[in-house]
Amino acid sequence: MHRRFVSFPRFRANSLLLVGVALALVLGLASPSFAQEDDAVVAFGLTVWKDKGACPQCHGWAANGAKLDQEAPDSPSLRASLLDRDTLIEVVQCGRPGTSMPYHDKRAYTDNRCYGLTHADLDLQTKAYKGVSLNDRQIEAVAAYLLARIIGRAEITLEECIEYYGRATHRRCRRFQ
Repeated sequence: MHRRFVSFPRFRANSLLLVGVALALVLGLASPSFAQEDDAVVAFGLTVWKDKGACPQCHGWAANGAKLDQEAPDSPSLRASLLDRDTLIEVVQCGRPGTSMPYHDKRAYTDNRCYGLTHADLDLQTKAYKGVSLNDRQIEAVAAYLLARIIGRAEITLEECIEYYGRATHRRCRRFQ
């Protein structure tokens, strides 16, 4: 029986490559998702969140479900959310049928891209309602903003209020000073 032996230089090169790939994976997985987001995309996401998407109308300016200021009906706090990027994008695109979360993809429910459902599948009681249409870039930016600045944050800070309202003297920011 003939045995093949791997030459030392080839074995060493393969081992180093394997270690390098493993290290890259570990570092990639260990870094927080918000650190991977481009600051410009996050800033654009805040603009879409505030203005075009009208998200604060339900979630509140701080995405805490509007419980702080009662400026909107109680909605889920996104600060306590455990949703990942892909799920956030899906929820913004498709909404949540049977809840007050609207869909923002103008093609939602025209085919089965949203939860495998079409408008015909949604009855009157669970019909998702349409929010303002956002394009894919805007939806991805909102998800980037939420991951970078909202999700996983417990307490609302003065810095967040200033980022949202642009100044510390805004009436809603005074309570954080």
